[in-house]
Amino acid sequence: MPLYRLTPCRHTLPFVGPLQREQRQRLPDSRLGQVPAAAGIADAEHPRRDDAAGATRRQAALNRQGLWDRLAHPVPAPASIETLRLVHDAEYIATARRDIEAGRAALSTGDTRVSPESWDAALLAAGAVCDAVDAVLTGKLRNAFCAVRTPGHHASPARGMGFCVFNNVAIGARHALRARGLDRVLLIDWDVHHGNGTQDAFWKDPAVLQFHIQERGIYPGSGKEGERGAGAAEGQILNIEIERGYDLSALGASAAATITELEALGRAVQPKAGPPSQPAATTEQPIVKP
Repeated sequence: MPLYRLTPCRHTLPFVGPLQREQRQRLPDSRLGQVPAAAGIADAEHPRRDDAAGATRRQAALNRQGLWDRLAHPVPAPASIETLRLVHDAEYIATARRDIEAGRAALSTGDTRVSPESWDAALLAAGAVCDAVDAVLTGKLRNAFCAVRTPGHHASPARGMGFCVFNNVAIGARHALRARGLDRVLLIDWDVHHGNGTQDAFWKDPAVLQFHIQERGIYPGSGKEGERGAGAAEGQILNIEIERGYDLSALGASAAATITELEALGRAVQPKAGPPSQPAATTEQPIVKP
């Protein structure tokens, strides 16, 4: 079984994967813009704002590189509440929905702008990652890239923050473990900001190994190299902090050591497919960092 890497992304379009001959379905142009328009930010000056024009520009860029027609473009299904509960507290899910439906400009839990369409967008984003996991694990696609809004890696089990409503990659990882019967998953998070929500979700979960690389000393303030997990998962989180402006080509021996450690994590995970485990009971509490 190959190693599956699920990484959070911050852009538009449903998930895509390498095109197989039997799957030449093109995403209708009318679909473009629906997810970004619902991403929750109407402020033209906001750094996370997106719109149909942005989606069209990205498609045009893929066309110029000859990539668009080489990719499959499955249309994702929205995640169910039960699926969200794989990672998030029921109370937080209800809070997020209530905030959005009440017309709030931001979630009450933190720095996450929303609009009336954000609930639907968030469900589609989480659902796209789970659909991508299913497509890869059932052999429909060799791999998949989920370019979705809203992003996810700052959302913890009990809190939305950092423009993230639900933690899409964490939900996808738990879906792979619970619904698809994998016994191990390795998450690789490469971003200027640390994926604190993902780290918190699996802080004590030995089934999930994590590699994070981010800039040192900025939002959200976590991701220190000493943060390695706890309990049965101690040592299964690897955080690498990079100074702003650091020349990655000059990492030298340090980079080699990091790669060696990451490769060791990869060898350790070696996920094995087995019979799908039973879905989590609705009363189960997600694992959170103490």
